[in-house]
Amino acid sequence: MTYPYFSRCGGIRRHAYAVFATPSARATNAWQRYEHRRHGHGGSFGVRRPLRYLAHRLDLDDSQVRRLAIVLDRLKSEREQARLDDERAMSRVAELLLDGELPEKAAFDDALRCRRDSQERLEAEATQALVHIAELLDPD
Repeated sequence: MTYPYFSRCGGIRRHAYAVFATPSARATNAWQRYEHRRHGHGGSFGVRRPLRYLAHRLDLDDSQVRRLAIVLDRLKSEREQARLDDERAMSRVAELLLDGELPEKAAFDDALRCRRDSQERLEAEATQALVHIAELLDPD
């Protein structure tokens, strides 16, 4: 038995598997909403899951949750910046390799310096985040 459905090209297709091969509009929209939230494009600060988990496990009040959200947001921003610096460094190395001339070690060191610096900044930000989290906790 075949089930007719309209293809994206505007014609009618008749295949038994066609009904199951294309998701419904409702399922597609639900999946897009899930992907939107999953990649940090929805909600406040983009750190909802770790924030909720820590707030629940540490039994934080509202002011502590707000301060924790700021700390996690800064850490997330620094991590994204480190990722961008890593991509820039790799593109510089690729440009050096594709220039045609044999690059020297100093040229590679210069191209990868921003990558090392961003990793050091990320480590410092992670350490500072841990200090801030420890400061916002109550002794009990």
